[in-house]
Amino acid sequence: MRYTSVRHDEVMIRHMRVGSRLFASTVLMLLVSLASQGQVARGVHPRAYVDAADLGDSINLSGAWAFQPGDDSRWSRLDFDDSHWRIISTQQSWQDQGVSRPRDFFWYRLHVRLPLQHAPLSLLFGYSAFPYEVYVNGQLVGRYGRLPPDERVNGALVRVFEIPPSAASGDITIAIRFLCWWRWESRYIWGGIVGERGLVLGTTHAINDEYRAWQSQTRYEWLPDFSVGFLSILLAAGLLVLYRTQRKQSEYLWITAYFASVTGWIFVNDFQSISPISIQAIKYLDVGLMAASEVLLLQFVFAFLRQSIPLWLRTYQLSLLGLPLVVAAYFAGLISLSASDLTVLLWGLPYALVIPVLLFWRYIRGLKEAGFLVIPLLLVNLNGILNSLAWLLYELGLRDTDADFVPTFQLGPIPVNIGQIDGLLFVLSIAAVLLHRFHKTSREQERAQAELEAARNMQEVMLPQQIGSTPGFAIEAFYIPAQEVGGDFFRLFPGADESLLVVIGDVSGKGVKAAMLVSFIVGLLQKIVEITREPSGILSDLNTSLSGHTGGSFATCCCALIRPDGHLRIANAGHLSPYCHGNELETPGGLPLGIAPDTTYDQVDFGLRPGDRVVFLSDGVVEARSKSGELYGFKRFGAISIEPADLIAMAAQRFGQEDDITVLSVELQPLPTSI
Repeated sequence: MRYTSVRHDEVMIRHMRVGSRLFASTVLMLLVSLASQGQVARGVHPRAYVDAADLGDSINLSGAWAFQPGDDSRWSRLDFDDSHWRIISTQQSWQDQGVSRPRDFFWYRLHVRLPLQHAPLSLLFGYSAFPYEVYVNGQLVGRYGRLPPDERVNGALVRVFEIPPSAASGDITIAIRFLCWWRWESRYIWGGIVGERGLVLGTTHAINDEYRAWQSQTRYEWLPDFSVGFLSILLAAGLLVLYRTQRKQSEYLWITAYFASVTGWIFVNDFQSISPISIQAIKYLDVGLMAASEVLLLQFVFAFLRQSIPLWLRTYQLSLLGLPLVVAAYFAGLISLSASDLTVLLWGLPYALVIPVLLFWRYIRGLKEAGFLVIPLLLVNLNGILNSLAWLLYELGLRDTDADFVPTFQLGPIPVNIGQIDGLLFVLSIAAVLLHRFHKTSREQERAQAELEAARNMQEVMLPQQIGSTPGFAIEAFYIPAQEVGGDFFRLFPGADESLLVVIGDVSGKGVKAAMLVSFIVGLLQKIVEITREPSGILSDLNTSLSGHTGGSFATCCCALIRPDGHLRIANAGHLSPYCHGNELETPGGLPLGIAPDTTYDQVDFGLRPGDRVVFLSDGVVEARSKSGELYGFKRFGAISIEPADLIAMAAQRFGQEDDITVLSVELQPLPTSI
């Protein structure tokens, strides 16, 4: 390859030295005449010129090109005289060459001398920040992006353009028409064509080989990001499986969403190397997915730590979703690219620092799991900040290169940077910590399941296995626990005198503790009813025995003795009164059992006739609540209390069960007649 730049007056001097003044004048007139006709004299080289007579397979055209701002269709033609155009290098930025930024269009031209015989030719066009059209000898051979009126600025991609044989005969002139997008003022623009081999001319076979080599190298460049993304997706899928088995562990769901957003960000940044995506879309997706990942990671950390997010931090977290507005302001021309990048950098700074500090604080306070995440998160966040800072300083002209502070190194043919290593460490750390937590939670669930099984066994003591038939009474009972183990209980004690003692109650709390207290109460009842069957005495003895032994809990209880002749005596310890014929049988109030040891309980008498039905209930019936917040209430229960016990219970459940539901009805049967 050889570049020449020879002025017309220097050519004229050489001719004057070898001939007479008259001959020189004749030559000068001939050159002027040829120039006026748009022809280039043999041996006189244009200012931007490459001698490719010994082309071989390919030749790099990066270097000196004729440059002219503006737009004119004649500039694509072979016969156009560009000798007055400025010569600039495509391997240096405009800023470094003192070139003012064009306002809209600008052109490059380069004259190339070809061998007389050559194979079909193609152009390999490197990265460009602008849409462009490529002309060879005035013939359009390819374009990239969209020009006005439907303009679109795509991400930078490598493209191959075949040169038709009709446009590649003899010497050629390559002319490139660029649209200088007015919003792209970064120093990243190096004369419109970026890369060491920004524009390569060669045989179609050689250019295709070089393009395939570029694609192969691109795949190597993708490999580290692809590996991290692939591991992230695998981990996310595994965490979804874990979440299905442990629904309360919301951190699995948040980190899955985080990995999805990060993988999407990796995909967007790599996909723009193989498919045209508008710069606007790339910028919005880049900042939007970054903001989403920051919000999700913050949510994961607090779910992992079992902490609620403070209001000030929640406000900041939600504000991160506004980062795309900064991009919108940039595209609207309200702020510069440097101001946009600086705003995004400063906006994300608290996020990058708060999370590692919070994890470290919880680690020194005893949560050892948090320690495994501190270093990977700190490295990932700091690496992102440093890379953004490196780019920003370059844009501001405070650095000579846009390279990261920590350079990329080669692992064989694969380029690897510190951010990819940090990402891999973070994925592996997350996997290790969450698998450890899953194992720990599984063991806790197994213990809880064992306790629950024990509570179920105790539940069998709370309720009679079978109601059975009691002479003189028709009994119905229906029980619907709100959880696996409930706190309601009832017992029926037929007497030798054919009376029936009914005890129904409700223990405060749920689970094993409530089941144990119910078991204790039922055991006490078995002994107390052997001594007395008077309702007030039973409640007094229960209260005395329970006081100081309930662990802070208490129990409501209603005790009723029904005799075959219809005599009904009731004592109540804070429980709901029973109903008969849809009306409440008002009973004296009393403190629940287990609160005050010296409490006495009054009792009240009623008379029943054969066919009368007394309905006992727990507060889970009247306290059922609809989705709108409305209570089932006593009025509804009074209206339905004449129905069978199972219909009453299921009606309350359908309304909106929140607590255990127990309905027990006792109907007095007629006395047998003697014959």
